[in-house]
Amino acid sequence: MSVELLTGLLSGIVGYALGTREAPTEREVIDFLRQNKPEFVRTVTIDTSQAHDKEPYNIAGIFIAVENPDTPTTSVEIRLNEPEAYPMDLTKERRIQAPFYRFFISNTAGAGTLTLVIGKAYAFEVVEAVSNIKITAQSVNVDIEVAGSDIQMPIDLQGSYIQMPIDIQSQYIDLDVNIKSQTANVNINIAAQTIGNINVNIAASAVTMNITGSVSITGTPSVTISGTPSVTITSGSVTATVSGSVSITGTPTVTISSGTVSISGTVTVSISGTANIDIKAQSVGVSIQGEWQAIQGTSKHFDSFAEDQARQDYTTAHYQVTSGKTFYLTQFAGAIHASAAADSDKHQICYGWVQVGAAYPFRLGGQGGFSLSIAQPIKVGSEVHIYVGIQNVSNHDCTLACSFGGYEV
Repeated sequence: MSVELLTGLLSGIVGYALGTREAPTEREVIDFLRQNKPEFVRTVTIDTSQAHDKEPYNIAGIFIAVENPDTPTTSVEIRLNEPEAYPMDLTKERRIQAPFYRFFISNTAGAGTLTLVIGKAYAFEVVEAVSNIKITAQSVNVDIEVAGSDIQMPIDLQGSYIQMPIDIQSQYIDLDVNIKSQTANVNINIAAQTIGNINVNIAASAVTMNITGSVSITGTPSVTISGTPSVTITSGSVTATVSGSVSITGTPTVTISSGTVSISGTVTVSISGTANIDIKAQSVGVSIQGEWQAIQGTSKHFDSFAEDQARQDYTTAHYQVTSGKTFYLTQFAGAIHASAAADSDKHQICYGWVQVGAAYPFRLGGQGGFSLSIAQPIKVGSEVHIYVGIQNVSNHDCTLACSFGGYEV
């Protein structure tokens, strides 16, 4: 504030103090201020952690400025002059201009302190800083460094030429990148514990991606490659867990010189055109499913044995399929022979059967036994019971034995 303006504001006060109605000179104003040192501005700090109920402050003035209305956690009310006056919330007001000889404060206990600036002889205005900036230019260099725990930052840049290095260090980021260009070099360095959603949409003539490290793709991706792609894996390990579909058309060339390629999950591979598969290895074999299960050690066998069984007596071998699994029955057999040596030259007749749940897919008999290898295995569902039995139908006591086998997947 200039001396001339201060002189105009204080002329009445100083003139009254000097005992004259004439406007004082500039020298008289300065001398009055130097000798009397009047208080034109005073600050008051209110502790909002303590409750107040119309607590009086015997301070007069014509202006109140609130320095930090956002600091208290509870509302702070002020009443001017009288305790019954209309209350005003100091956490919602930046300034109050009115004459008063005292005021009253009320608040519930919270946290923080509230600072008031009391003007006694003149008013002033607080100018807030500018925080919103919009830049429109033909050439812009913008360096942005963001450090935070949760950031969502949509960026829309329109310009003829833009260079924008971005360094983002954060706990969680949603980042949408949309690049439309003939040639684009995008260097992205992300160091974070969790990366939320990265949506990359690239429409360009040529895209080159240099990756050093490990790439893992999970979920339900759909990958379509058309044209004449060439995929070369020189070393390392590639693992793809796919629950979708992979379609390759054209004339693809896939070369694997070393390493391991593993594909797990439910995969549908469709190859159209001419596919040439060249496998170079020390040991290669192609097996049907039943033989492969035997190689893998997942085949199962069950049997039953009973001695001195009279006519019409029988024995059974039994198995209940594991929950969530499927059993494939591939073979069963039975054998019978006389218990006594004197009956060995007699007929050793037996009757056999296979029971799957409530169904009997096989019933047969034989002299001395039976056996059957099933060309098309019988599929048995989860938790279904399987029985293979043999019965003595000879006129003398016999020893009975039966068995069956298959594999479970």
